[in-house]
Amino acid sequence: MTVANLLKLKARQAPKIKPDTTLGDVAKLFAETGTSAAVVDDSSPGFGGIVTKDDLVWALANFGADYIQYRAGDVMTKRVFTAHPVDTVTEVMQIMMANDIGHLPVIVDDRLIGMVSREDIMNYHIQQAVIDAASLERYPGGVRRSVA
Repeated sequence: MTVANLLKLKARQAPKIKPDTTLGDVAKLFAETGTSAAVVDDSSPGFGGIVTKDDLVWALANFGADYIQYRAGDVMTKRVFTAHPVDTVTEVMQIMMANDIGHLPVIVDDRLIGMVSREDIMNYHIQQAVIDAASLERYPGGVRRSVA
């Protein structure tokens, strides 16, 4: 399975925000859209960074309730790992695990085309396990059930 195929299964696109978007507005965006990451678009080639729910928690812990007044550009991760449509789910999972990250923007020619998350990869593996189990059930002698 490639990242391109994984993106086809997703219902929503990666939200984009500006560096001057307040963290309060970012929190509202996450709550309204059910997303947990947004790409920060600073008009540079590609994008400027990424803000995640983890960044909001960090800001709350460090700035207290005033965190909502800070800007996405203040807390965004600037060194962002990315994926490409031809990457496999296994390759993306390895990047995420090795770098302890939960989201990878997907780019083509410095243009954002989507984002994949650990949740997307888990959902794919769960769906694959269900398909594999169903295949074994149909295979003669493939699944042995104990008789009580």
